[in-house]
Amino acid sequence: MKKAKQEGLTVRGLLITSPNNPTGKVYTPKELTQMMEFCKRRKLHVVFDEIYALSSQGQKCFTSVLSLDIPDPGRTHFMWGISKDFGLSGFRCGVIYSHDLSVIAQLQKISIFSSIPAPTQFLVNDILSDTDWLDNMYFPTYYDRARKSFLLVKDVLDKFHITTAYDCKHVIFYWMDLSQFLKEKTKENEIELFDKFMEAGVYICPGTILLSNTPGWFRLTYTLSQVDLEEGLRRFRSVLMKTRKDLGVQ
Repeated sequence: MKKAKQEGLTVRGLLITSPNNPTGKVYTPKELTQMMEFCKRRKLHVVFDEIYALSSQGQKCFTSVLSLDIPDPGRTHFMWGISKDFGLSGFRCGVIYSHDLSVIAQLQKISIFSSIPAPTQFLVNDILSDTDWLDNMYFPTYYDRARKSFLLVKDVLDKFHITTAYDCKHVIFYWMDLSQFLKEKTKENEIELFDKFMEAGVYICPGTILLSNTPGWFRLTYTLSQVDLEEGLRRFRSVLMKTRKDLGVQ
């Protein structure tokens, strides 16, 4: 906030993605409370985007802000959607929870331009209402597959001695440091490595696109079928091995 003010910016609020995208950090109840207390002291709005709330591989590490005591309800807002936890991004369906009536009023004005079709509403209602299926079938299956995929990727990263910001076992992607495969730690060389991945037919999101300040970081999302993931990892390994050879690294 100090830096923003030094740059002549007016700070109105804080935006938090929890769990964090792309780093994979899962905020503790203490950290979430500290953020809210800070915003209350500075009279800032705080928006918690919990789009990955249920994508924690079933390890019950995630804490929703809605489960905590909220210091300043009028300036605290919550967002969630079905695109990540249910793999239904095409449904374009999400929710916003806020005590600020002026925020709700503004959202109502624009909602007509992004309303959810009735058939989609019925489908989403049926999915979310079937708690027995969700608790005993969908999420157990989801978490079991995610954990297996997590380990497949971890094995590859360990063999190449690739470090990650966090253990990333509570989300559905790895935030990893591939700077050892760059000629120099620059954004230009990061994009060059990204282009090599694309040429091999595998999309590994570069940190530059995600506004990372440190060149060399990439996000690898692994929630695919095992067949597709194994093929993607084969291509991923092939690019890294060739790049390492080109750099003269054994």
